[in-house]
Amino acid sequence: RSSDLQSYDPVQSGCPTASHYDDGGDYPTLPVGYDGWEGCRASDGLFHFSYDFSYYQVHVPSVIWGSNINSATFQDDLYFSSVCQSAWVSLGLTAAIGSGTDWNNKPSVASNLDSNDTEAVTGDCGTSQNGAGRGESWNILSAVKTAAASKWSQMTFRLREDGNCPGSCDGGNGDGDKNDMRRFGRNAEIQVLYNDTPEVPGALKEIGRASCRERV
Repeated sequence: RSSDLQSYDPVQSGCPTASHYDDGGDYPTLPVGYDGWEGCRASDGLFHFSYDFSYYQVHVPSVIWGSNINSATFQDDLYFSSVCQSAWVSLGLTAAIGSGTDWNNKPSVASNLDSNDTEAVTGDCGTSQNGAGRGESWNILSAVKTAAASKWSQMTFRLREDGNCPGSCDGGNGDGDKNDMRRFGRNAEIQVLYNDTPEVPGALKEIGRASCRERV
């Protein structure tokens, strides 16, 4: 399931007051990790090295409200790796994003959900943002169970490259290794397997996909 509406927002420590909410022109892919290569262009016109997080706001289909959630994953495509090496990327559940979201006004993190050792993009390491893209996924079962029980209309997630020190190095921003930098697609989605209550037992159902192209 998808629509033309979507919400995503990369934030960068080197440009702490810049908002890139739904900015598809400057950000065809979304940065995650430490950009010690070029950085971002700040209001002073200079490029600054930067820790980068990327946020995705995803619609929660009402069909899963009150249902039994059997599995749930957050899925996105990896399009770019700065060098040909793997890097751990973590996914967290956060408060909502909006047009005022920037590095200085980041949404609070409700919980860290899962971490995935992402492999480099074959044949495109450090060369462009136009690789074929390879699917990556994170387990979000606990968060979707809460969303279904509480009848949330949307969820917001953060991707962060945490290298070899999840949640500890550089104040939780990452490990500062520019070789671990990644770029992901803008059309992340959640995939959920569920069955209705009180149908016991009931056949498993699957929402086609709820993407960040859907939001209320």
